[in-house]
Amino acid sequence: MKKLTTEQAWDDLYAYIQAQDWWATLPKAERQIFYTAEADRRGTRKDRKGEPRRLGIQRLRALAEKYAPGRYRFQVEESVYLND
Repeated sequence: MKKLTTEQAWDDLYAYIQAQDWWATLPKAERQIFYTAEADRRGTRKDRKGEPRRLGIQRLRALAEKYAPGRYRFQVEESVYLND
């Protein structure tokens, strides 16, 4: 098992999905979900303020669980810091 950053996990998921035989048979609207997420991963899509949109872990998780169930295990870690 290898720990991945959100970006590494997305890159792996995107490559994995596109390598599947059924990728070409997905409706255009479903493929567009991946294209949009890829643009957000790369920071090329902007919000209203002109800031780059980001691919968050929740969207990554939703896509992974729907299109690659069992391939990834998500574990969100929390930390507590003492302010001196």
